[in-house]
Amino acid sequence: MPLNRFLADAVWPMSMKLPMFAAFEYLIARHARLRTPLAGRQRFAAYKRTPQAFAVVAGGSRLDHNLLPKRGVIPPDGVPR
Repeated sequence: MPLNRFLADAVWPMSMKLPMFAAFEYLIARHARLRTPLAGRQRFAAYKRTPQAFAVVAGGSRLDHNLLPKRGVIPPDGVPR
């Protein structure tokens, strides 16, 4: 599922800025072709947003390294992504 390209924060981290965010940003840019800086969030703000999330993606062996992606739409054939 593609990420939402119309939002500045298409991926919401569930923790404050961590060193591993650089790796996440690289992977998102490479695979989703989307440059989105990951801004650290207070965990309680993320907890409020979790029930509406499409998915919670685990980003490491610690449970607090999770991402909340915002899904986008799949364009029809022939439309650039």
